[in-house]
Amino acid sequence: MKRTIIIITLLFSFSLIAQEKLVGEFCTIPIGESNVACYNFIENNNFEFMVSGCLGISTYGKGKYILNNDKLLLNFDSGKGIENSSITFKNLSEISKDSVTVKLKVTDLNGIGIAAKIYPKEMDLMDFDFEKNYADVDGNWILKDKKGNGLKYFVISEVGYVELEFAIDMAKSQEINIVLAPPSPDSISSKELFKKIKIVDSDILEIDGIKFKRIK
Repeated sequence: MKRTIIIITLLFSFSLIAQEKLVGEFCTIPIGESNVACYNFIENNNFEFMVSGCLGISTYGKGKYILNNDKLLLNFDSGKGIENSSITFKNLSEISKDSVTVKLKVTDLNGIGIAAKIYPKEMDLMDFDFEKNYADVDGNWILKDKKGNGLKYFVISEVGYVELEFAIDMAKSQEINIVLAPPSPDSISSKELFKKIKIVDSDILEIDGIKFKRIK
């Protein structure tokens, strides 16, 4: 009970004092292949926190922050807040009565093309073809095949992203846009954390004694 009263008192005192504003994304300086922690301070006192490495984001959380002198309160929302992979289909005009053309585009959550592996689900990997079964550097991949009445199932995968299975209707030509998301990270949610912060200059922060450098 006493601890609860102290926390409520601190929160109330924070809200009474004019807050300083933080804007921008600040990250730790990586040493070798170590993970990088980043705080992204957004308008209206919103923030995102993530830890990432060579295999993508491993920890993620977002919420509201309050800054008062050398004290930083991070109030994490409930939920993970990370987007999932998605796929959209658009029919194309038929060029041939006997064949279909499928134009596929693979991107990450920021719209950057991914040279992902794309292959039939039942394919023997010994038959994998590096020219036919890879999207180009911009994430483009084209399939031309005989027109049929059924579905053909494919797998799309790339290191650092969630593997996705999808079906192509072989009865019509289509344009397919696929957005690949990283694996679901551990989440920080429904939690309040107090941090000690020092604004060294406009490009450097120290949070709990750890230096964070502005990247944007």
